Amino acid sequence: MKTQGVGTTPEEFKKGLEEGTIVGHIGFTESIYLIASAMGLTVDRVEQTKEPIISNVYRETPVVKVEPGMVAGCKHCAKGYVNGEVFIELEHPQQIHPEQEGVETGDYILIEGTPNINLTIKPEIPGGIGTIAMAVNMIPAVINAKPGLTTMKDLPVPASIMGDVRRLVVAE
Repeated sequence: MKTQGVGTTPEEFKKGLEEGTIVGHIGFTESIYLIASAMGLTVDRVEQTKEPIISNVYRETPVVKVEPGMVAGCKHCAKGYVNGEVFIELEHPQQIHPEQEGVETGDYILIEGTPNINLTIKPEIPGGIGTIAMAVNMIPAVINAKPGLTTMKDLPVPASIMGDVRRLVVAE
């Protein structure tokens, strides 16, 4: 929550951005480059914005209390440019207890093409649990990968592993 500025004043949030202690969603820029690379494209540049989400109500977690007027999270946006035009846009409005202000959360994916694709996952996949599940379920794929730098685009499509994972590890 510290890297998102949760529990700070708007002034502290701005100062944290300047000092680099508030960074928004870690890996956001890298995600744009990875998506583009998987599509065979080269990103010219990435532009980012990080804005405080100011609470209108009292919000509390076991580790932070947010009074009205304080920062409840960070709206992190990034745009990846290909051939001088925006090609990939990511938005991550991470905040504590958004439901206390009537904000419905979800994961939304819009791909413009033929055909257009519009996916909604509600409620969103919790970041921590999603990361843990991905890391654990990719262990056999990582063990089986060739030596060297490997990214998610180089590995098999992630899947939930049921049963004994040893059967998925290729013995050398």
